[in-house]
Amino acid sequence: MIRTILVILALTFSPLAPAFASTESFVAQTLNAQRAAHGLHAVQPHALLMAAAEAHARDMASHGFMSHRGSDGSTVAQRVKRAGFCYRAVNENIAMGFRDPAKVMSGWYNSPGHRRNALSRKVTHYGFAAVDRAWVLVMGRPC
Repeated sequence: MIRTILVILALTFSPLAPAFASTESFVAQTLNAQRAAHGLHAVQPHALLMAAAEAHARDMASHGFMSHRGSDGSTVAQRVKRAGFCYRAVNENIAMGFRDPAKVMSGWYNSPGHRRNALSRKVTHYGFAAVDRAWVLVMGRPC
């Protein structure tokens, strides 16, 4: 837990922080730094997971809700299939109401279920989207 907080703080307040070109790159760098701190491989971006994450973030933002179920009742598994991603493993982290990506990442790492998703050995790729204040991180391993 202390290591998690130190990694997030180091990335947030280091001289490297302004070098992050976007929220997505900050999330990717923070996610992979945390995975590395636990001896795990880095995850790579995947366009189809990005599409699934963006669709769910847009759905939550436009309908004003936060849930792992879409407004149409869909699950993360159904949404990634709909995006065309064949998976062996898939999981999802969501957040709502935050402006600061460091607070989102910290919140996920301080939540046992979200931390377990982020540190899963089963996943190899990720998709991330933030729409308004709806945040979605989808992670998976393709078929």
